[in-house]
Amino acid sequence: MRVTVPFSRSDGTNLKPYSLATGCGRVGYGFFNYVIVQINGEKKELGTSLSVTQLLESLGIRPGRVVIELNHDVLSRDAFEDTILKEGDTVEIVHFVGGG
Repeated sequence: MRVTVPFSRSDGTNLKPYSLATGCGRVGYGFFNYVIVQINGEKKELGTSLSVTQLLESLGIRPGRVVIELNHDVLSRDAFEDTILKEGDTVEIVHFVGGG
């Protein structure tokens, strides 16, 4: 007996690459490609190949107003563009606050 799945091709291949039944919805497989990093103590799913600069832009943060600590090391502003976030990275974003 052959079971047909909605959105399947004539050869029976499921066209939904994100299907949990095929196990392809996990990190790095099929349709969803993301990494999990910890930002200021909260775990977040981010797209792969995301630089620190792109992370700050996506959060609406101006790079000149923050210090980034990546895996317990302070990252220089010159390295923001070239530093790609990887699975398991820990990022702390420290904001400058003015006052008198």
